[in-house]
Amino acid sequence: MVETNETKEEEKIPTSIERAEALAERLEAANEKNAEILKEQQDIRAEQILSGRSEAGTSPPQEKEETAKEYANKVMSGEIKGK
Repeated sequence: MVETNETKEEEKIPTSIERAEALAERLEAANEKNAEILKEQQDIRAEQILSGRSEAGTSPPQEKEETAKEYANKVMSGEIKGK
């Protein structure tokens, strides 16, 4: 049996179905990895909540309200330019 160059080239080129199957396998592997990562993140978040290190109930620091005297001092020193 003699193989021609044409037969060898046909064997090297994957068909659409083979490419789709390979892609499906890669997607399934990526989905499994993402599921593992999500589970780890959920475990970490649950640990933070139970240990009291969560962000719940905290508020960002509030800015100090500027008094009229402080504002006047800024205007007079040139920090704030008038119109």
